[in-house]
Amino acid sequence: MSNRKTLFLSPCLMYKDDLFALEALLRGNLPGKGYDFQIRGVEHGHEISAKPYHSLEELFSEKDLPRCLDQLSFETKEVEDGGKLIHSTRIHLDKRVSDVQIFSDDDSEWLQDISQKLTDFIKQRRPWYWLIGVSIPPVFNVSLGLSLLMAVFIIVAKVEQAFLFPFMLVVSGGIFLALGVTRVIYRHARICMFQRNEDKRPNYELFAILTHLTVLVISIAGSVIMTSGKI
Repeated sequence: MSNRKTLFLSPCLMYKDDLFALEALLRGNLPGKGYDFQIRGVEHGHEISAKPYHSLEELFSEKDLPRCLDQLSFETKEVEDGGKLIHSTRIHLDKRVSDVQIFSDDDSEWLQDISQKLTDFIKQRRPWYWLIGVSIPPVFNVSLGLSLLMAVFIIVAKVEQAFLFPFMLVVSGGIFLALGVTRVIYRHARICMFQRNEDKRPNYELFAILTHLTVLVISIAGSVIMTSGKI
C-alpha cells in the first residue's frame, strides 16, 4: 500500500552549513541505493541552471552564485527497473512558503521517520522573527482597527489636526504589510549561499518592527493628548 504525505514547513533561515546538513540528512535517510538526487535553485524567477545539480558541492562549484536564493529544492527518487516509483522526497524552500512531499510505496515507518526529521530540522533553524512573519496581516488589521478608533475619538473631540496620527499609523501599517506580503523582508525561507559569520546584511526585520511600533506609540499618545478633555 502506497503512502504519501505533504507537510508545510516552518519559516527558516538557512546558511551554507545548514544546506549541507540538510543534504546529509536526506542522503543519510535513503532506504535504498538506486536513488536519483537533484537540486534546483531559483533567483528572481529564473533557475540558476538549466540542468539540476546532483549535489551541493556541484552547485557551489559554480562561479558567480547569487548570495541568496528565492527558492531551493532537493528531490530524491528511487525507481524500479520497470519504472515504478518506490520512494521519493521533495523539500521545497521558498521565500513565500515551504513544504515537503514524501512518498513511499510500501514503507510507512520510513515515511513517518523522515517527515519528522525534516520538520524538526527546519524548526531548529527558525529565525527570531518567524512569528512576526506569519502574523503580518493580523498586525496590519490591528493597526487599521486602532486607526479607526482614533479617528472616531478625534471626530467626537472635533480636533481635526489630530487626524495626522491615525493617518501615520495606517501608512506605517500599509508599508509594513506590503514589505511582508511581498517577502522583501520576513521571508518564509531565507536561503543564504554563504556562512553565518559572513552575514553582513542589516537587520531590516528588526528595523521594520521597531519603526512600526514607534509610529504606533506616537499615534496613540498624540491622539490621546490632543483629544483629552475635549470629549
